Amino acid sequence: MSRAFPKISIIMPVCKYDEYLEQAINSILAQTFQEFEFLIIANGMLVDSFQKLQSFCQKDSRVRLYQTSIKQLQYNLNYALDLAQAEIIARMDGDDIAFPTRLEKQYFYLLEENIDLLGSNFEYIDEKNLKIDKKNYILLRNAEIRKAMTIFCPFCHPTIMFKKSIILDAGAYCFGNIAEDWELYLRLRRNAEIKFANYPEVLLQYRQHSKQMSKQSSKMDSIIVSGLYVREFVYTKNIAYLKGALIHFFLATPFRKILKRMEQWRRKKKISLYFTLFWNISFLFFSLFKIL
Repeated sequence: MSRAFPKISIIMPVCKYDEYLEQAINSILAQTFQEFEFLIIANGMLVDSFQKLQSFCQKDSRVRLYQTSIKQLQYNLNYALDLAQAEIIARMDGDDIAFPTRLEKQYFYLLEENIDLLGSNFEYIDEKNLKIDKKNYILLRNAEIRKAMTIFCPFCHPTIMFKKSIILDAGAYCFGNIAEDWELYLRLRRNAEIKFANYPEVLLQYRQHSKQMSKQSSKMDSIIVSGLYVREFVYTKNIAYLKGALIHFFLATPFRKILKRMEQWRRKKKISLYFTLFWNISFLFFSLFKIL
């Protein structure tokens, strides 16, 4: 492969060197699709950690390692996009594991179906690489994904592959360290010509562990996402975004814990889903009352 003309650029910002990073890197280097460059942006990493990473990355010429003191995720993603030589970009996180055929399957599917942004199915794993028994439901087609985006995020960020030109035309990443991917997807959704999809097969193991920060939902996440939906309503006049704003505003209130406990109780007692519907309508009413 000529390093000057890779078909895929994988971008991965990292801020620390831990026990998971080598696994993530090795999973990319072991891909069945080999015509890629792997851009790793070490941001705010300690000197000794960067030296370890530098030594580890020297084993493969396709890895291009860069260092910056700026820790903002969106800056480092844009920095990687600017460095990327390929039109097709794949995201990766430093604590996840890509299946060997991930790049191959996503790349050809994206081209054959003329998709602009493609995610994939994934499974959860823990600190010991053991699969977590947690159901994951993804939407596959453009129409259903677009509809769902007014309420929730239908993509797992480290699974996505996209056309660089489409992202740059939309302004690239331009939000903070929380929901930077969601904010980008919402801007992309404004363009009716952009085609979204998710690949149905599991192509990535998404790690959940105690050291995580951004992957854990929080009250602040919900408040920010609620604000993003209000912004989209103002910009597009699509009233469906107000529903999403209301739901996420509710998730930032004390009712969130009550809802979670009620849902756990419902499942334990095997109560009908109609109860959940009634409960959802009730908490949305109280959330609206809280706003007004």
